[in-house]
Amino acid sequence: MPTKTFYSQAEFDVGVRKAQCGHLRDCPHTDGDMYVFFPNDNVLCVGDAVYNAGWPSVDWWTGGWIGGQVGGIDMLFSVTNKDTRIVPARGPVMTQADLRSQYEMYGAIFERLLKTLYSGGGPDEAVAAKPTQEFEAKMGPSEPFVRRAFQSLWAYLSPDA
Repeated sequence: MPTKTFYSQAEFDVGVRKAQCGHLRDCPHTDGDMYVFFPNDNVLCVGDAVYNAGWPSVDWWTGGWIGGQVGGIDMLFSVTNKDTRIVPARGPVMTQADLRSQYEMYGAIFERLLKTLYSGGGPDEAVAAKPTQEFEAKMGPSEPFVRRAFQSLWAYLSPDA
């Protein structure tokens, strides 16, 4: 059970090991996302901020958003190196190269969704534009993800917000 609070970064002793924690302020999944890094083992635990099996759940009603998916992963690069083992919420352990692939994928999707938003489109138009088409063979059907990701833009970027 957690017994300490932190607001940006902190370091804790976990038995004989150190654990470094950080708040992912860009809000990949929710506004409370964090990571825990074990430097002695070079292992990073990221929970729902990173998925490695299917599309993530962008929890836009609690502050998560597709831009945060990109920003949160970008922030994780400052904690990892090529040998870091990354433990995601779902799916197999990842490498920094796997994380880089996700960063590029979500960056492309983010840009495509922005075009739909700024051209006056809504969730239906975002789905119809197929912003995830080339990633679906690996990630699976994307309609629920695209809808949530598009809706997540409203609070952060909508012209009439």
